[in-house]
Amino acid sequence: MPGAELREASAPLVLLQGVSLLHPEDAVFEAMLEGWGRQQRGGRRLQPDTIGDR
Repeated sequence: MPGAELREASAPLVLLQGVSLLHPEDAVFEAMLEGWGRQQRGGRRLQPDTIGDR
């Protein structure tokens, strides 16, 4: 989306564009977890140990 602002946890920041995925479900799930972790670190200022425990 041209001109759209990418948020810190946005999927295009985690997933590679133009790459065919061997296991897309796994890649999307991992990207969701990574995005969630970024939101927790950035927005809520949580420590990585706290996020990992959740």
